[in-house]
Amino acid sequence: MNNWYVSGVAAYGRSDYDEKKYVGASTVKAHYKADLYAVQGLTGYDFITRYAEVSPNVGLRYNYIKSHGYEDSVNQSVSGDNSDVLTGVAGVKIAKNYGGFRPSAYVNFTYDMVSDRDSVKVRLPNGSGYTINGKRLKQFGTEAGAALEYNSGAWTFTANYDYTGRKHFNSHLGMLTVKYSF
Repeated sequence: MNNWYVSGVAAYGRSDYDEKKYVGASTVKAHYKADLYAVQGLTGYDFITRYAEVSPNVGLRYNYIKSHGYEDSVNQSVSGDNSDVLTGVAGVKIAKNYGGFRPSAYVNFTYDMVSDRDSVKVRLPNGSGYTINGKRLKQFGTEAGAALEYNSGAWTFTANYDYTGRKHFNSHLGMLTVKYSF
């Protein structure tokens, strides 16, 4: 039996915002959006023992973010910007079957090899302007999570929690999934 694996993911996401703010006695409206293109490739090996399945893995992630420029209702304009992030990933997942239940946990260590600093230019209605220089996240990060899966015939129910952290940045995600296999 060959327990070596390669997995790939490609994703696209769009953020679309309508903004309304009050500045003094004026209402300022704006509409802006951003697109995300992402790919990930991982390879690893499933070590199956009588105690658990242990799966170390390594890989790369690439994200391209395109923020579109916009002009608000008082003629203030904000330029768009593009950002590239290339991240190395190394981690391990542990899982075990107990009847129809399958608990699992993982930890990954990440390192951004390429990470742009975003910069946008703002032009005010009076013709003056300024530049906002973004700060990139720290290059080293951690990811950890746990899941509990239950299989009953063609149905699979999953509850999971995922954490992503870097210095001055934390992200928490909980998800419930129901799947029916035809």
